[in-house]
Amino acid sequence: MPMLPEPSRSHDSTSLQDGSLDPFKDALRARYPLDAVVRRAARRRTIRRVTGSTMLSAAAVAAVWFADPPYRVDTLQTAVGEHRDWLLADGSRLALNTGSSVRAEWHIRSRRVQIDRGEASIEVAHSLFRPLVTYAGDVVIHDVGTTFAVRRDAASVQVGVVSGSVAVATGAQAPVDLKPDQAVTVAAGHIGARQSFDPNQALGWRDGRLAFDGTPLSVAVAEMRRYRQAPIELDPRAANLRVSGQFNTANIDALLDMLPHVLPLKVKRDVSGAAMIAHR
Repeated sequence: MPMLPEPSRSHDSTSLQDGSLDPFKDALRARYPLDAVVRRAARRRTIRRVTGSTMLSAAAVAAVWFADPPYRVDTLQTAVGEHRDWLLADGSRLALNTGSSVRAEWHIRSRRVQIDRGEASIEVAHSLFRPLVTYAGDVVIHDVGTTFAVRRDAASVQVGVVSGSVAVATGAQAPVDLKPDQAVTVAAGHIGARQSFDPNQALGWRDGRLAFDGTPLSVAVAEMRRYRQAPIELDPRAANLRVSGQFNTANIDALLDMLPHVLPLKVKRDVSGAAMIAHR
């Protein structure tokens, strides 16, 4: 007897599986709508993207915060014989004496003032989370809200406090705290002993005053030179004579002309404007 071909099992099996789900399709669609599944998957992808972006942004902000880059730099200068004052970007006030140069930097989490040369008076606007640090060569002055003065000469730095307090540091030496009417001089990397500080005399230059009180003439002439373009020479024999009084920083020549009337001196000038103070 001839044998008939056996029906394909795979065909029967597939047909049975497909047909077996038909009664449940509507229920499945009702319980698990396709668009809801798609939306949930899209939400998960969005959350992953947002989370990743947020983490990257947070990392970038943290890197900038710790790097503390400057976002503004101001360079302020005065000519010989000039004094000026400025209201800075943070509300602090800065005054510069003759022949001075300062760079003020505003950072994200700090404020910095670099005194390149000369003399400055700084009234610091209070900011608890953005302290102001002043640099004068190797000398570092930490402050939050204070009025103080810094003078940077070729061989030394002097710091005096009007109000508040500052910490003066240099190298490996322990910082020295200064209170109102106190000052220190830093020379050769060493912070000297605390000294008295008289703001009225030390900061007279802000009002155009040069004050002497029994000051040796050698010291007085050194100050006078800071306010005059042409040089002033002093006879060594007259170095220890004493001078007192208040004088106008804008007219040092008037002070030179006055000296022979109060001390045994004579003053000569040459065609270049240079002055020579000689003992009589």
